[in-house]
Amino acid sequence: MGQPDESSDYLRQPAAIASQQEIASVQGKVEKQMIASQQEIAEAVKRTLRGARLLGELGWTISMEMPWPEFQSLATQDDLTVERANEWFVNYYTEDNASEFKRLAEGLLSSRQLALWKLLIKQCVRAFGKGDFAICVPSLLLIFEGSIAKPWRVTFENRRSRHVFFESKISASASGSITEYKWRSVAAFAAKVFRNRPPDHDLHRHLILHGKSDPAKWDRAYCLRLFQAISTVASLAKEILAVQVERDRKRS
Repeated sequence: MGQPDESSDYLRQPAAIASQQEIASVQGKVEKQMIASQQEIAEAVKRTLRGARLLGELGWTISMEMPWPEFQSLATQDDLTVERANEWFVNYYTEDNASEFKRLAEGLLSSRQLALWKLLIKQCVRAFGKGDFAICVPSLLLIFEGSIAKPWRVTFENRRSRHVFFESKISASASGSITEYKWRSVAAFAAKVFRNRPPDHDLHRHLILHGKSDPAKWDRAYCLRLFQAISTVASLAKEILAVQVERDRKRS
């Protein structure tokens, strides 16, 4: 057997070094692309969550029944208005034989957090399916208010009590989290429903429950806003319960 050819090893070294440099270069580019992608994703999430707060002010909370890409496509639209948001959600909940509304309704009816109002929810769902929207709105307002006032013992008619309650929930949430923005969207929605001197055509608790709002204007969008807001509140209550159960488990 002949001796190893040291000259051939020497000749292969530059090629090996070049190959390693190419690999390192490719890895560096991939890492930069990954970092850029992560930054883009993080920025997209922030933009979506900022849009969620605007939607709350327009009368729509974050829906946990809705797939994230669907919600993101709406929340990141430029120049959102009440009319555009209403049209988008009505289409979303009525297309494909109202499959998404049925899923929303099933979630409400199966929620332990909403057990007290199950009968009323069931009747509202039935009336909504028949197009009897005016019948639904006062009842759904009662459920929305009760779903916060009863479990958390909030004097919901009092503006300061509502403000203190929502601020405590927002500040207790992880900064920038979906939970924080869910609370922000519900707070914005509640502020809209309870605000002073509302337009007489808009969704407003006092005008509706005190007989000062025209029922002919309580349309499908009115109902869907409330169904969705109730769903958001129920999901937040469920999250809080899960956290408490986990804390109790760790203490025991």
